[in-house]
Amino acid sequence: MSFQVNKNIVFFLGLLWFGGWQTPAGAHGVALEYQPLQTYRIKATYDGGKPMAEAQVAVFAPDNPTQPWLKATTDGEGQFLFNPPAPGNWEVRVRQGGHGNIIVVPVAEPKLKPLAPPEAREPGPVKTAALGAYTPLQKGVMIGAVLWGCLGTALFFTRKPKPLEKDAHS
Repeated sequence: MSFQVNKNIVFFLGLLWFGGWQTPAGAHGVALEYQPLQTYRIKATYDGGKPMAEAQVAVFAPDNPTQPWLKATTDGEGQFLFNPPAPGNWEVRVRQGGHGNIIVVPVAEPKLKPLAPPEAREPGPVKTAALGAYTPLQKGVMIGAVLWGCLGTALFFTRKPKPLEKDAHS
């Protein structure tokens, strides 16, 4: 039984299938949100200026200097951000490999409220940006690439098989 595929039909179906239905790819979209907060940046470096990357950080609240309010690590640049919810002298300890120091951060009455948990927030406008839209040129290139791949696949399956050559030594 022989099965023949008309190349024009394959091309037309591919064009209809991939060119007619365009849906946005949800996996590539990105949404960003921001809220202004009163944040403090701590930068930890060794005496020579090298950043203390991935160093241990402990932040102590003014009303409890024995129990850490927050434990974290610095980033690759030796930096750490924290948002104290109350005024007072906040103590920040940074340690790595036997080296470390303590800094006292005086926090005045916060001008901005600290971020409440999502269930306690009041609904309001939030600035967002979506980065998932494609330009017409990008869409055209993607459609062309898919059609080229479909055409190549169709031509591969419609080729005539070559007869096996007999070995000259047999």
